[in-house]
Amino acid sequence: MKKAESSKKQTKEKKSIKFITPIEALDTESVDFEPIKSIDKHIGNRIRLRRVMLDITQERMANALGISFQQFQKYERGLNRISIARLYFIAQILEAPVEYFFKDFQQPLDFKKVLKKSTALLFKEAPDSVDDSFFYSKEVLELLRCFSKIKNAELKKHLLLLFKTLAEENQNSISS
Repeated sequence: MKKAESSKKQTKEKKSIKFITPIEALDTESVDFEPIKSIDKHIGNRIRLRRVMLDITQERMANALGISFQQFQKYERGLNRISIARLYFIAQILEAPVEYFFKDFQQPLDFKKVLKKSTALLFKEAPDSVDDSFFYSKEVLELLRCFSKIKNAELKKHLLLLFKTLAEENQNSISS
């Protein structure tokens, strides 16, 4: 019984991200699955971003792939791993190269650090309440999809200025 407890204690101590060789990967006890989960989540977020930009529903994607709606949702959330063959078909449907889904992925991914930095750039300070779901919210993705359809560069500049002005006015009204 004590041996089992010490084994659990050692497992808990192995929480830091560690890169392993392919030979070490054969020993599943030495594998830290956190980097793998972060890749799955990143790919899922990229699939969702591209799907929303093309105005394709989750249901249509699931039907095209021959899977259930719930299974496709799990792919987008990074809860279920996507085989490379399935990712290839998703790329075909979304008219994107497979490497698109890996774009901007950094290993190991310290998502809190990346989020804090990008949030600081957006808001000039990093509010504690913002998490990664903000950047993949329905409203933000819809705004990006609509904005990307505008081809007139001058109009884009004016819209950006409008958003900045509205954000500043909103911030000032909250402060006072």
